[in-house]
Amino acid sequence: MPLYDLGLGSEKVHVVIEIGFYHTKIGFAGESGPRHIIRSYNVKSDNTVVNICDPKLTYEELVDELTKFVHSIYFRYLLTNPKDRKVLLCENFLQTVNFREALAHVLFKQFSVVGIMFTPSLPLALHP
Repeated sequence: MPLYDLGLGSEKVHVVIEIGFYHTKIGFAGESGPRHIIRSYNVKSDNTVVNICDPKLTYEELVDELTKFVHSIYFRYLLTNPKDRKVLLCENFLQTVNFREALAHVLFKQFSVVGIMFTPSLPLALHP
């Protein structure tokens, strides 16, 4: 049993994701720092690099790229089932509404997460 599953309550800890324009920080709630810091890019089959935060992407392209990106977060880095844990998204206040809607669509429809909480990243820096 992993250390982050140990606890007094029956509820598992939340997954924390902060998607920035260049880097994404991922981990679990209650840890002292992010478990992984990865680049916010996807590589297509023709070896072109796509930034997932690019405002020029259409909604359909954004959903496709976010599906690949979130899949790598859960199954390559965090090694956890997305259906078991709630997600805390630390959002940049400069992100577009299109990006937020596409990310919520991917997490709810593709990965069936239990719940999502969008929180601006600036107030979270003051949280103890």
